[in-house]
Parts: sequence; C-alpha cells; structure tokens
Amino acid sequence: MDKPLKKARESLIGSMLTTDEFNQDRPKKAYSELTTHELHLLTESLCCRLNLFQNKYPAFVPQVIKGIQEHKNLANSDRYMLDSYCKLFELDWRGDTSLENREEFMMTNPVYLNEKDKTNLVAKGRMDNANVLV
Repeated sequence: MDKPLKKARESLIGSMLTTDEFNQDRPKKAYSELTTHELHLLTESLCCRLNLFQNKYPAFVPQVIKGIQEHKNLANSDRYMLDSYCKLFELDWRGDTSLENREEFMMTNPVYLNEKDKTNLVAKGRMDNANVLV
C-alpha cells in the first residue's frame, strides 16, 4: 500500500538539503547516500518549524517525517526527538488517528515493534528474579 509513495518520499528527502553548514551549494543526493549528520540537520530543521504550521500540515510533511524515521542512518536521539516533536505538535505521521484508519483500527497493531523501538533489555533475554539480583 505504501510502496508507490516510498520512491517519491525518498526523492523529496534527498533534495531537501540545498546547502551545507558553510552555506556552500550541495549537490542533490540520493536517499540512501544521506549521512547521519545530514539527517540530523534535517531533523533539527523540521522540529523547530513544526509550530509554524499551527496543526494544519501540508500532505508532504507526514511523508517527509516517515521517510526520515525509516532511514537506516538516523541516530536514535534524532529519531526520538522527531517523534517527540510530532507528538507535541500533534503531527500524525503514522496515520493512527486518521478517519481512514478507524475502520481497521482493531486490526492494526498500535505498538510499533521495530528494532529501533525495542528496549535495550531485549538482548538480555528473559528477565526473572535471579537475573534482577545479579
């Protein structure tokens, strides 16, 4: 369902950075070539501007957020910052509160169990009383 939007989303994000921190022109990069630092710049730029929309976001903004969140080079700190700002300014990039999703709401899992969303205790295995005392 999301496959046709993925290429457009990646193309949009790749073209968002036009200059670097020294105000030098930057050539357009492919989505997969974006570095952690470049994604950090994008994240900071988006977070500080979310309030400007006054909760009336253009259709491309949730797609940009989703594309940045799905990128493999995004640092966890940036991921959580972007997610926190989206919650703060009520930007529903996951589509949980949209009317279209209300019909399928009970069929979809509201808990996101991606590798990035899991706790750091997953590697420890099962936690029981003996493990806690150690």
